[in-house]
Amino acid sequence: MRLRHVIVKEFRQLRRDPRMIPIIFVAPVIQLLVLGNAANMDVVDLRLAVCDGDSTPASRDLARALTA
Repeated sequence: MRLRHVIVKEFRQLRRDPRMIPIIFVAPVIQLLVLGNAANMDVVDLRLAVCDGDSTPASRDLARALTA
């Protein structure tokens, strides 16, 4: 019941100040677009070094698979 009163109060406030509508609805969309592209988790250029101290065929195969 309290939540409904708060929601009604906020919509009344929006009607009183229409300049808030772009801030409430447009700003989050812009933030999603900008921050969604900024937080890109793709690995583009990764340098890898393998130190093969074992020198067995299995370790060479693993090193070859990592560098492929």
